[in-house]
Amino acid sequence: MKTKIYLFTVSLTCFWLNLNAQTVTKNNNFPVSGTICPNENTSYEVSRPTGFTGCQITWSATNGKVESQNGATATIKWNDTPGATGTVTATFSNCGNSNDGKTASKSELILSVKNQSWGSYGTSVNVDYCTKAQVYLSVPRMFVQGTGGIAQPPQVEVAYAWTLPSGWKEVGTGRTGFFGTSTNFIAIEPIDCSKPGNVTVYGTLVGAGPFCNSAEKSATATISLNGANPVVTVGPQPGFNGITACYTTPVTFTATLNAALGCVNSYNWTFPPSWTEISSTPNTITLQPSGTPADAGNIRATVSFACGSSIQSANYVPPYIPPVITGPNLVCDSESYAIQNADGLTVTWSSSNTNIATVNSSGVVTRVGNASGEVIITATLPCAAPPATKAVWVGLTQYLYFSASYQSQGIMLSTPYVGGGVTAQWSVNGMLHAGFDAFVQPQCIDYTNIPLEISLTVANQCESKTVCTQYMLKCPPSPVLTNMGSCEGGGGGEEPEFHEEYQYSVSPNPANRIVSIAVIPGLGSHKTSVPSASTPENIRTIQSVVLTDMNGQVKYTREFSSVTKQAELDVSGLKKGVYVLKISSGKNVEIHRVVIK
Repeated sequence: MKTKIYLFTVSLTCFWLNLNAQTVTKNNNFPVSGTICPNENTSYEVSRPTGFTGCQITWSATNGKVESQNGATATIKWNDTPGATGTVTATFSNCGNSNDGKTASKSELILSVKNQSWGSYGTSVNVDYCTKAQVYLSVPRMFVQGTGGIAQPPQVEVAYAWTLPSGWKEVGTGRTGFFGTSTNFIAIEPIDCSKPGNVTVYGTLVGAGPFCNSAEKSATATISLNGANPVVTVGPQPGFNGITACYTTPVTFTATLNAALGCVNSYNWTFPPSWTEISSTPNTITLQPSGTPADAGNIRATVSFACGSSIQSANYVPPYIPPVITGPNLVCDSESYAIQNADGLTVTWSSSNTNIATVNSSGVVTRVGNASGEVIITATLPCAAPPATKAVWVGLTQYLYFSASYQSQGIMLSTPYVGGGVTAQWSVNGMLHAGFDAFVQPQCIDYTNIPLEISLTVANQCESKTVCTQYMLKCPPSPVLTNMGSCEGGGGGEEPEFHEEYQYSVSPNPANRIVSIAVIPGLGSHKTSVPSASTPENIRTIQSVVLTDMNGQVKYTREFSSVTKQAELDVSGLKKGVYVLKISSGKNVEIHRVVIK
């Protein structure tokens, strides 16, 4: 009897232990029993029977990561690893009894086809561009690794994601581009002609099959649709190099296909309106140009095929080669000029300023006297083509002047640049300085006066000119540079030099509308070219003003009465730049440099 009681007690004990067993339950529902999806949060919960209610629970995962945990629940994100099993484990601790260290776990297969390869399949299909025949494509069926075996979850097949090249559609549905199927094969047909291209397909668990929406795709299979890819090019007849001025000889253009196709319907041509069609064949066209720059427009051909498609050539742009005047850039006395890219044409020559240079019917440019400046030579053609022009410099320069001012322990010298290959050189008490601007620093001792003889020489291949002015430099502590007048003999200059002290004020400078001129009252008599305050009033007046550009062309001139001491010039119609203003009082001429902005 005692033995039976003992056995009954053991049996009750075993039953009690089974009642207290802890289990892990998955809260998410998946289409395939015994599997889990990768890269998605999966929720788990562990039971806590009597004896485990006070335990602390720590969660861990194999082939996954614990995203969050809160006591008896946890969220796991599983790795996308083909054929791997994910195991989640709950470990109990601090229970205060013999349950410390006990665990509960759950293992399931991870559904994954990441980078899974394909078996053998046909990688190419030959297609005929001129037909609309259907094409059947297939790849081996793809199953998720680890499914379908003994004691495994049911066999799981992927969904198939297809991408068709442009110009193709699925038979029956009309779908184009990217779409998915549940089968490993499709039938496609051309929308018009059978264009070559590549069809791609990969296995996926996203959006179909087991609906693992974050699973990665398999490897990609590629099936080539092999066939002619027609390309048309357009070019001119052999020997054609481009259009020159007044060129009107017809030119034949040919459209060439890279493949011989029997379904060409027509060739359609596009060309600039300046061309005139003379004749055409199915793939050629003969056009007559106008001999103007408008001929340099797009010429192209569009080929239409009987199967429904069309292709267009790249644009061919006939080059327009403009006429060019050849000859030197500088005229000293006379020079000859010719015109290129206008062979056999009779041109008419002209000069923009016949007061500086003339040009005869043979293209010979001749300087007028000692005039100087820039001249535009023009060759007018006997057709609608624009004329050819060339800028040349004649002689040296009509005006030569400079400014000198004391700045920052030295003297700044400057003169306007003129064209025609001109160089400039300064001489300051015999010391030479090259350039249109120069900065010199005389050896200056306080409270001494230094006489300076400053000359400027400008020259080109035609000639040279020199102006010279004497200055007195009063050294620091209060430096003053005083203009003492022209050097002995005038230095060879043809025009009065540019003075630092004036008989007239010119303002504003720079100007944009009105330039005001006025006699400066109370001038001293320390230089020879400016009258003193005791000079008779009829000399210290404004009798005439002349405004010229740097080429010597007169832009404004005006005469005044003998008693005028103020005047205004309207310069609003002039282009911005540097101009020369000559103010005359009859016996004296003063030159100012005026900037118009």
